[in-house]
Amino acid sequence: MRLTTDEQKMLDGRKGKATQKAMELLVRYAEALGAERFVDTRNVAGVPGSANPFLQNYYKDKSANGLDAIFSHFDLDSDELIEVPSAVVPMSTILPWSAPAPAAPFSTSTAET
Repeated sequence: MRLTTDEQKMLDGRKGKATQKAMELLVRYAEALGAERFVDTRNVAGVPGSANPFLQNYYKDKSANGLDAIFSHFDLDSDELIEVPSAVVPMSTILPWSAPAPAAPFSTSTAET
């Protein structure tokens, strides 16, 4: 796997522990798929596992902060506990999910005039 200088710095941990663990995961994926290099991108979105109520419940009884545990074990696939960088902490409040109200029944009858 060929890495750019900047990618190698990330992998070496020179851009922080969370970035290093994320890069380790990406390199494992890339090698498993036989990739020779990464492609340039400027549009990246992540979906932190902390948004999932199942994971929040699963990790709530673990010895570490729940968000750090989810981020480390689920998002980064790391056995090492990594503190969630502030840039990846969701900014909105996650409300409990509820089903939408049922729609009014569809009527097939026609009005007579």
